[in-house]
Amino acid sequence: MASGEMRLEYLPLTQVLVWEANPKDHNVGEIYQSIRRHGFVDPFVRDERTGKLVAGHGRREALLQMKISGERPPARVKADGVDWLMPVICGLSFADEAEAEAYALASNQLVIAGGWKEDLLASVLSNLAANDKLAGTGWDKEDVDELI
Repeated sequence: MASGEMRLEYLPLTQVLVWEANPKDHNVGEIYQSIRRHGFVDPFVRDERTGKLVAGHGRREALLQMKISGERPPARVKADGVDWLMPVICGLSFADEAEAEAYALASNQLVIAGGWKEDLLASVLSNLAANDKLAGTGWDKEDVDELI
């Protein structure tokens, strides 16, 4: 179980530590496009006990690529000289490594396990495709055609 009062802090991107054994793969290109389109919306989540992320690895990788490419910080990311300051949910401490790992897995898998209401998904994607608004959603025209 996790304990502690959560708070939002802005921390330098290069000082946000990752969980090296994170087994989740990421479509960094799509995450990159989503952040370029929508700004940085979903803060990182850090385990205070270790200082490592339990959520946000793909977003971190995409932001590092943006920064290295010389892009300006996206919306809701603060620039401080050469540093990018990231919103990070802090104050949360997991009881041990196993609990932190279980949360990290759950935060990804439970979203996947929910599935989609395909009729509503097809409608929303069709509308976005008709207005050329699919970029950064993780979906493309072929996906829309397949659903319909």
